[in-house]
Amino acid sequence: MNKQKVLIAASSPDAFKDLFSKSKYETVLEVSAAAAKRRLMNEEFSLVVIGWPLTDQSELQAAREIASVYEKHVLLFVPADILDQAQYQCAEQTVFVMALPVNKLLARQTVAFLDKVNGQKQKLRSDLARQKQKLQDEKIIFRCKLLLVERYRWSEDKAHSYITKKAMDHSTTKVNVARILIRKLEA
Repeated sequence: MNKQKVLIAASSPDAFKDLFSKSKYETVLEVSAAAAKRRLMNEEFSLVVIGWPLTDQSELQAAREIASVYEKHVLLFVPADILDQAQYQCAEQTVFVMALPVNKLLARQTVAFLDKVNGQKQKLRSDLARQKQKLQDEKIIFRCKLLLVERYRWSEDKAHSYITKKAMDHSTTKVNVARILIRKLEA
């Protein structure tokens, strides 16, 4: 099983490192928001943790920016006295705000929840990509059928049967046959 990468940005990132089991997570530590953003440009992380205080930028601003620009879930730890304000300001982004001092059990449950959400998000993305590809393939097949109907005055059913038979005869997909036929018909 591949370890999930977690980016922790805080002036003392080691304080948050023990929220993640070493067997499941690889933690990458940074002490500034700028360094964390540079890392996000070049590496893929499943979660970003921002701990209070950061050395170079407002924690709220950094969390909101990372959540919206990099489309990452952010776990933001703030002092208990500004928890409500931070939750209000981060309500529009995928920023989960928790109070300091850290309740380790609650933080671990939040991390487990975010793992589950990330898994569902990945599944939805792959389903969407598969559906987009299927739609593109259907468009190509439909275009080929239209060209066959126009060129040979066939019915749509006959054009569809022709493409299907060619695909079976050549042990390939209908979309590959359609692409070849389109090239030949347009040449």
